[in-house]
Amino acid sequence: MILALFLLTACGTDPASNGGEDTGTDTGSSAGIDAGTSTDTALTAPASNPYGDAAAVGCPVLSEGRNTLTSAGLEREAVIVLPEVPEGAPVVFAWHWLGGTADQILSWMEMEKLAAEGAIVVAPDSTRMITEWDYLAAPDESIDALLFDDLLTCLWDAWAIDTDRVYATGMSAGGLMTSYLTMHRSTVLAATLPFSGGVVNAYYEAPEVDLPVMLVWGGETDSYGGYDFHSATLSFSSALQQDGSFVVECEHDLGHLPPDGAAELAWTFFEAHPMTISGEPWASELPGTLPDYCRLP
Repeated sequence: MILALFLLTACGTDPASNGGEDTGTDTGSSAGIDAGTSTDTALTAPASNPYGDAAAVGCPVLSEGRNTLTSAGLEREAVIVLPEVPEGAPVVFAWHWLGGTADQILSWMEMEKLAAEGAIVVAPDSTRMITEWDYLAAPDESIDALLFDDLLTCLWDAWAIDTDRVYATGMSAGGLMTSYLTMHRSTVLAATLPFSGGVVNAYYEAPEVDLPVMLVWGGETDSYGGYDFHSATLSFSSALQQDGSFVVECEHDLGHLPPDGAAELAWTFFEAHPMTISGEPWASELPGTLPDYCRLP
């Protein structure tokens, strides 16, 4: 159902054109929501907000559900799903696809499930620019990178979030935004997972800090709107590895679709990769609970 809705509503693609009728295979459920390497390395919360001045940002009182804040001079909205105990919790940002919404990525890709694992899930809504998200601008000018910064400031102000465990994911245009943050916000992110994202060489910039990245995409048929996500993902993978980041490649061969079990796959990776991890736990071998389409490049 998730994949069918994504095809018919988000992408506007004929399911028959890329084998959409046969995508019900449970390609990701074997990852398991609890399959990641458990860690307990949360940092003691700093005495003051490490992300910025909440008063200067003008942070609203954040709550579960839809929130409105002013960022870069624009009124922006983001949907927040809270865990049972939000104080000191990790945070997962989820960026929606072209023509999508925050509510859709939370429900259709089941990212809201991560709140049950103890994470605050934050899904911004875009401003509907032609690229959906502002991932072609300079990092200090991108309205969506600035929104990310302001949301972090406000999240810490509200719940003193775990600075050791801030993550980003997204699909398609949201995967491209996640790739952008990988390059330009590596100092505050613990790990990222773009679904059908990537960066072509002309737009690649080395992250300031090496960080773990799981790249998930649909193989050689993963393209949309003339953009070749397959080539962009492989280019991004190669560049990240050359610059010292740890990369996992998960090529599921479903085309331009998220795999089943997307939330579980993301959490398995995120849970095993806090910022202060000592050594890479997956360096020599991936967990056997990951789908068989995942590999070490």
